[in-house]
Amino acid sequence: MHLPAGLSIIANPLNYGDNHLNTILPLPDSASGTTIYRFDPATQNYGEAITFIGFGLGWISADPRSDWLVLNPGEGVFIQTFDPRDITFVGKPPNCTACIPVLGPIISPSLLSRAEGSPAWA
Repeated sequence: MHLPAGLSIIANPLNYGDNHLNTILPLPDSASGTTIYRFDPATQNYGEAITFIGFGLGWISADPRSDWLVLNPGEGVFIQTFDPRDITFVGKPPNCTACIPVLGPIISPSLLSRAEGSPAWA
């Protein structure tokens, strides 16, 4: 995925091991300073920034929670880069045990009713 310089929104589409950022989103040393901003639903605010430091340190944060550096499939964050950068998530698609199967095309009742000339449902 290509990111322009500045702030972008990304989401983890894959599952791999513990889904720690160091595992699923490894970056080269040249990406030092790349920062992730993550929303904390418990506080209804953004938590401590997560920063990538090269030379073997990886993703770090002042937040003491071990799960703060875990990005599970479907979770999204803001990421700030200082230069345009290609990033690659590592992993495989998660097993979908809670998915709703689609048995056919889904048509909105309001679109259908408008197409047939009858009034749309509220």
